[in-house]
Amino acid sequence: MSAFPDFLRTTEYPEGAALPMRPAVVFHHLPKTAGSSFRKMLESLFTPEECCPAEIGDELHALDEAELRRYRFFAGHYRYELLEELFPGDLWLVLLRHPVERVVSNFYNLRDASRYPPAWQARVQA
Repeated sequence: MSAFPDFLRTTEYPEGAALPMRPAVVFHHLPKTAGSSFRKMLESLFTPEECCPAEIGDELHALDEAELRRYRFFAGHYRYELLEELFPGDLWLVLLRHPVERVVSNFYNLRDASRYPPAWQARVQA
């Protein structure tokens, strides 16, 4: 059983409100926002079977409806339109970073190919 809570705190319900269902949790990972660390923390709240391996839109779209609903946690670099299509009513999370700091970080990241994760290099080579 996953450890993700069955309630959420909101400004309307600061004490926490029970979720009417167990929604999928979708982490929209914007590059250079400390998303990898946040993703690891979120993944720890779910069993491995609940975590979808699709990290980009094409991989996510390749899943059929039954397989898609088998997962409870999704994390990746997805387009907003895809999230809207596949996960209406589910819980979406995103981290933001100061835009100038993000651009500077991305600049240095793009200049140093050794910083590219092996999984992303494999996707480009495939």
